[in-house]
Amino acid sequence: MKFVADECISPIVVEALRVAGHEIIDIATLAPTSKDPSVLAIAVEVAGPLITEDLDFGELIFRRKFLSSGVILMRLPANTPEEKAEILVRVIGELAEQLPGAFLVISPTNLRIRRL
Repeated sequence: MKFVADECISPIVVEALRVAGHEIIDIATLAPTSKDPSVLAIAVEVAGPLITEDLDFGELIFRRKFLSSGVILMRLPANTPEEKAEILVRVIGELAEQLPGAFLVISPTNLRIRRL
């Protein structure tokens, strides 16, 4: 599956997704310091859900009605990058078919998914 990793996503998480067989467009490498609307536009262009830890994307999508191909918002501030990678790879494996066109929030205690 194809994803776009926001600049805030650890290279450890990006690499774990690649090892798991996913195609990752890494904003930190492709377009560092891009503004959030540009990051969303890149994700829409490549038709891959955006992986981020930035809460501002919810505002852009739900309140300002920006287009999105899907977002995975990781709210795991206490977890190490290795733990985040493990959780993300597992969740993607379990929910892959539901991710395009959805807003998924991963928190320590639950998963919330909302169709866009």
